[in-house]
Order: sequence, then C-alpha cells, then structure tokens
Amino acid sequence: RSSDPGIDWALKALDEAAAAAQDQGARLLILPELFLGGYRALSEAGEACGLREGSPSIDRVASIARAHHLAIVLGFFERSANGQLYNSALAVDEDGRL
Repeated sequence: RSSDPGIDWALKALDEAAAAAQDQGARLLILPELFLGGYRALSEAGEACGLREGSPSIDRVASIARAHHLAIVLGFFERSANGQLYNSALAVDEDGRL
C-alpha cells in the first residue's frame, strides 16, 4: 500500500482489470499514459509521485502480473536519481519480471 490514495486506487483498478483480462484469455494488458500516478506530477502535489524501480508500487504491479499470468504495460512518472521526472512506460512480463 502506498501513501498516495491515487496510486492505491490505480493499483486496485489494475488488479481488477488484470483479473477481467485473464478471464477473457488475454495475455497482455496495456494501460494508458500515466496510469499509475496520473498527471499530478505536473503540479506541486506531484513532487511525491515519481516512482523508481523497486518502489512498493512498481513491485505491486509485478505481483499483479504474476498473479494473473499476464504481461502488463503501463505509464507512470519515473523519478531519476537526480530527481528529474520522466513520462515512462513500464513493461512487466507474466512472471513479474521488469
């Protein structure tokens, strides 16, 4: 669970969408730009929303992919080591590997 209710909502929605996709026989789920975290990073509220590999939210996406045997691609704001935000895409295979 993150400290951001928007990300918590997105992760819950992702889990539900992944379950529905799995039920329909899908092997790949592609979600929109900035699905995880949204456009808040363009405002002062977004200062806390940049994610990095290994963050609990990214780990949760990998867990959802594993649980549903489904590859997932989604957009998020990535925070670099120097604090810069990037509009990035995350690809996770059905085994939860980034």
